[in-house]
Amino acid sequence: MELIDLIKNLPPIIDGTDKDATLILLMEEAIQTILIYCNRSDVPEDLNFVIARMVRLQFDKAMGLGDFATDNAAVGSISEAGRTVSFNNKTMEAALKELMENQITTKRLLNRFKKPYKL
Repeated sequence: MELIDLIKNLPPIIDGTDKDATLILLMEEAIQTILIYCNRSDVPEDLNFVIARMVRLQFDKAMGLGDFATDNAAVGSISEAGRTVSFNNKTMEAALKELMENQITTKRLLNRFKKPYKL
């Protein structure tokens, strides 16, 4: 299975090819980030799933999908005349916590492939 297909098949599934250009751009960015972080000139095939997770997290955040859907919006309610705005702190805290957990998990996975710097 190609990397783009792996990315598209992560839930929520992306149908069609109209988002491929965006996914490819995010994929190239993720690959460059991994190459720089790991001090490598190649990307081991074992990192394909890490790349897919990184791309889908960024794509879902940009498109408002999955955990970043609009029904999970930060604003809970708005009152016009009384000028009252309430926020869904629980939703934002949960989203931030999940984002941090994803970053920690990704970093742990990448550390296994990190090469030492040569001076």
